[in-house]
Order: sequence, then C-alpha cells, then structure tokens
Amino acid sequence: MQKWRDAFRVEDVHFVCVCVDDRAEATAREFQHLYFGANMFNALIEDRNDFPKFPSQLGCQGFVVLDASNRFLTPRSPAYNEYGASAFEYVEQVLSVARNAPSEHSAETSNSRVKARSNAVFVTNSCSESAQTLYDEDDEELQFRLPSVKHEKMDAEHVELEEAMRAVMQSCKVVDLHTLRKLFLEHCTNEENLMQSCGFGGEGTFSARASHAEDHAAIGRMLTSTCEATNADGVIPQSRIRGICSRIIEHAVRFDAQYAGRLGKEDRE
Repeated sequence: MQKWRDAFRVEDVHFVCVCVDDRAEATAREFQHLYFGANMFNALIEDRNDFPKFPSQLGCQGFVVLDASNRFLTPRSPAYNEYGASAFEYVEQVLSVARNAPSEHSAETSNSRVKARSNAVFVTNSCSESAQTLYDEDDEELQFRLPSVKHEKMDAEHVELEEAMRAVMQSCKVVDLHTLRKLFLEHCTNEENLMQSCGFGGEGTFSARASHAEDHAAIGRMLTSTCEATNADGVIPQSRIRGICSRIIEHAVRFDAQYAGRLGKEDRE
C-alpha cells in the first residue's frame, strides 16, 4: 500500500488502510511505525457497530475503490488470494483510468481482464521483502514443499498432501485427484477446528481465520469442479493439475505459515 502511495501523486489518489483486528489500535500504530509514511490514511475500527454498511472485506480479498465524487468504481477488486500480483495490477489500472476520466469509466467497463500468473512468487510474511518461489529457477519444476507450522498433526497432513500432489502430477489421473481432494478437505476441516479451539485468528467476517477458511473453500471448489469436468478416459491436463497444486502450495505459504508455532501443544507429544 505504501508503494502505491509513493507511486501516485497525493492530490490524485488517497489510500486508506483500516485495521479491524482484535488489537486494532496497537496494530495500526505498529504499521504506522514500520511501513507507512506521513501521507497514508491509517485508521482503525474498534466497535463492530462502526463497520462499513456497504460491501467490504479484508484487503487480501479485494479493495474498495471510489472516484473523486465518492462513487464506487468497484466495491471489491479481484482477490489477491485468487489472482496474486495480477489483482494489484487490476487496481492500478482502475486508478489510472479514474485519474484520467473519473466520470466516464468504472471497473465494470474497463478492458482489463485479470489473469493469474503462472510463475508467481509468494511471500511468507506479506510485509517482508523475502520471497518464496513456487518453482525451481532453472527448470520451473513445481516444488512440492509445504512449510512446517510447528504442529505435529498439521505437519503430518502437509506431508500427505505433498505426496498426493506428486502422485497426481505424475499420473494425471482423476482417481489421484480425488485422493488429493479428499485429503485436502479433511485437512481444511482439521485445521479450521484447531485454529478455533486455540483461539487463533479472531472471529467474524474480517478475521484472519475467516479469510483462511475462504481460501480453503476456493481451493476446494477448484478441486471439485476439476474432478467433475474430467473427460471419459479419466485424464486431466497437467496444466490444470499444476494450477491446483500451485494454489495449495501458495495457500500454505501465505496462510499456514502465519500460525506456525501458535496453535498449542495438543499434538506435540
């Protein structure tokens, strides 16, 4: 967000960050100290009655963009969770169009089409500059490595998912994709229950746990639709499998790593 603030003239675009977590003031102050400059609007909401009445969501699920007359250009830009960096490129195009002709354009009439990057780079901590690539640099071979979360049961399930991804990438058979889907959905249920029992991620629509679960659901839909759309010979295009595996790895890097070592000791004996 600060990079956007630096890229656009202050008189052209305002950027507003609103913290809504359980320790909103402390988090907002921390971000102001670590990441934001003087020209960033850094706000917070402490009372749930003050939440927006219009459609809104966490930033990782999409941004709200208004024009100079406070008309909505889009109530929800494409989610970074689904499209990676292309989602941010969409926002930049909307802002550029609005600056030039704010009364004649909207996100709905823009010619841009968001396309997910096939060779994306994802960071373990979204505020960090260090990145983890999904592919080896030389041959772009997919890396089937999910990060450790310092929890015995969750790490064991990650290993099972790694093995299932390797199997379906090698066979391209729908039967192996069904196995991956079953393991992934079971893992999602176990993980979400564990986060809730440990009190990780907060409550409500804007919580980290809700965002985590939404990404689970999106990947689950991708797996289900691919299983159902497979042709008669039961073979799936490897490019499709590669995309699914990339999403699972991306999810683990972006979401699971955030709770590493923070989910209690129930399964560590």
